[in-house]
Amino acid sequence: MPIEIPVRDTCPYCRNLDGEIEIDEERTKRFAYVERLDQAVAIVNPYQISPGALLVMTARHAPTVLDLGEEEAVSLARLVRRVAHAVHDALSPVGLNIYQNNGVASGQTIPHYHVHVVPRYQGDRPELLLAENTRLIPYGERAELARRIADRLPG
Repeated sequence: MPIEIPVRDTCPYCRNLDGEIEIDEERTKRFAYVERLDQAVAIVNPYQISPGALLVMTARHAPTVLDLGEEEAVSLARLVRRVAHAVHDALSPVGLNIYQNNGVASGQTIPHYHVHVVPRYQGDRPELLLAENTRLIPYGERAELARRIADRLPG
């Protein structure tokens, strides 16, 4: 039985990567890039579970881990590791959640492969990783977080 992929008219991540997202003042979902490589991209998640939450995604449209090429998967894993170090150095969390979902049954809502990197702080409840525990933060705040984290990316 195939994995059921979330259905969208267009992929919002691809639209963003292509620069097609319109800016609507402070509530824009425009990407705040931490790093943009040929095969993988790291952004500050517009919807913050915890301050400094990032998404690492494929640069091309690929719905699930089953759709990744070998080199692409390696590039993504390397970028996840690099941003995890940068988040740790920039924000001093006491823990990190790193996870991703494949298919509707797993909780995937965007049909574009992405990995969540979520810093955790003293007093956080690790079971609270659900969408209802997030808040959309303004682009300016995300851009500042992206800059702070990008400045700490290992060479």
